[in-house]
Amino acid sequence: RLGSTNPDGATATAVAQTGDPEPKESEIHEKDRCPECGGRLHNGETETVCRECGLVSEAAPIDHGPEWRDREDPNHSVRCNGAPETILIHDKGLGSEIDSTVGSGRIHRQSMYQRRSRSDSGQGRVRYILSQIRRIGSRLSLPTYVMKDAAYYTRRAYEQDVPEGRSLEWVTGGVIYAAIRER
Repeated sequence: RLGSTNPDGATATAVAQTGDPEPKESEIHEKDRCPECGGRLHNGETETVCRECGLVSEAAPIDHGPEWRDREDPNHSVRCNGAPETILIHDKGLGSEIDSTVGSGRIHRQSMYQRRSRSDSGQGRVRYILSQIRRIGSRLSLPTYVMKDAAYYTRRAYEQDVPEGRSLEWVTGGVIYAAIRER
């Protein structure tokens, strides 16, 4: 073991190749001792606990902010709440669904109002085309990026009022064809 003194007077211990990681009781700094029984404190992930009496000395504050990790990174096995946004669904996958199959008339009415308020009347065409893109894409085994490109073209076209007066089937076929040709 090699010992040195820090500026605050604490003794720092470096473990040599012999490999004994446990410091002796005399080498434990005062802040690493339990205020109740004087036992050794163990630093866990979120709290510091006394090994002797079980006293929780410190608890780390919980961070309620967003988690800034990449969902696609295979190195992180982080579970995130909810599905990620997707352009293939008219509300980008952020909507909720009220199940009206079981329940009273009140639940059925809530489900009906929720369905009506899900999107305005202008979005009905976009919703239909996006569902057709998903259906045709799965039948033709198109890659997801092609279906996402087709959904993007659909949204851009409806933002600029391009497909007015055209058949929904023709618009669906056109955006899928354009997405395939693009790649």
